[in-house]
This record gives sequence, structure tokens and C-alpha cells, in this order.
Amino acid sequence: MVQALTAEGLSKDYGNVRALIGADFNVGTGEVFGFLGPNGSGKTTTVKLATTLISPTSGTARVFGYDVREDPVKARECIGLVQQSPSYEPYLSVLKNISMYAYLDGMSWNEATTAARAMMALFGLDEYADRKAVQLSIGLKRRLQIAREFVREPRLLFLDEPTIGLDPEAKRLTLDLLKEKAESGMAVFFTTHNMSEAEYLCDRVAIIDKGRILLIEDPDSIIRSTGTDNLEDAFLCVIRRNRS
Repeated sequence: MVQALTAEGLSKDYGNVRALIGADFNVGTGEVFGFLGPNGSGKTTTVKLATTLISPTSGTARVFGYDVREDPVKARECIGLVQQSPSYEPYLSVLKNISMYAYLDGMSWNEATTAARAMMALFGLDEYADRKAVQLSIGLKRRLQIAREFVREPRLLFLDEPTIGLDPEAKRLTLDLLKEKAESGMAVFFTTHNMSEAEYLCDRVAIIDKGRILLIEDPDSIIRSTGTDNLEDAFLCVIRRNRS
């Protein structure tokens, strides 16, 4: 399996705070990789390191072989990112938001508009095509963020708590679409607090606590090894063992 993302000894310090400590993991093409941990465990820091938004204190991360510190432009060309914080042009329409993103990625304007309309139809945004992003509800803004990334067809897609604010129908649509994209070869790095989502979606998950990755396994193996019935109980078991 071609490795979309490889981290070796990846660490990040903020002053005296060690946010991430010697992380080793990889994500293959066509894989949905879940990254699970309590608040403040290092999930978002890991995403920011892997997407070139911040630099590591030590260690390396490579996106399709491109070192995120030495070749950040090449790495970013392979990446899509749905952040927790808003990432759209608030005073542009929904259509222009998505079209512009596709256009800046190299499509002609006509191609970009066609692709944008397809994404709007997929995410139920058709009727809001001419509405400014700032005027949307929280859930619709979240749909817009996800649609903007999908329209680019990135080789590696990072999603940091992507379903926050989505209604149940939109959540399931997003998860099913991620499954479909992974089956076609996209690599997906997925952080969430929703263990049922991770159990449904992820091929493997990493559990992180206090900046350290505790284990990396497929959900079924983690459930069996902890003697629990579901990933949520298994996750809590792993965290408690680490803190005892």
C-alpha cells in the first residue's frame, strides 16, 4: 500500500507544554484513519503539523513522500483540510465559494462552476447557491466547508471533527461519501469524539492521550482486546488504563 502520510518521532512543544510526543504512524491510500482522544490530547496539533500549518519541534511528517517542513508547497498540493474553525469566504455566495476553490486548484471557470453545482446538489446546498456564506446556519456552513474540500478531489483529506453541527442526514451523507472516496483511493485522516462514527467509518484508529499515541489498531481488534462491546467503551478502557 502506498503511504499517503508517514510520521516518525513527530513532536511539538509549546513552551514547556509537550502537545505531541514522538508520534509514529502512517496512513495508506484508500484508508480511513481515525484519530481519537480526549480534548487537549494532541489531535488538532497533529493535524496542523501534517498539513504544514505549524512546524514540528522534532521528528518528521511526509505527505506522499514530501517532507512537510522541507517541501510544504508540494505537500499542500496533495492535501484537503476541513478544520473545526470556519474556512470559507463569508461574503461570497455558496456557489462562488465552491467554484473559486475549484478554480484556484486549476480548473477552468466553467469546469469549476459545473463541479461546484454537483457538490451543492450532493450536499443539499442547491437552494442556497446565491446566498452569502455568512447568512447560512451553522449546519449549512459546515456542509459548505466540506463541499469546498471535496470539489478539489484531494489525494489526502484531513477532517477535524467534521460532523459537528451537522444534522443526522448530513452526517450520514458525509460518512458514506468518505467511505466511497476511500474506496476510490483517497486517504482520509479523521478526528472525532463520536465513537460510533469512528467504528462505522475507520479502517484503523489511533488512540492518543496527553500527547502520546497509546495504540493503533482496527476498531474490532480494540474492542476484542478490551473485552468491551463497542468502540466507545473500548476507548474509555484504554484511556483509563493509561492514566491508572
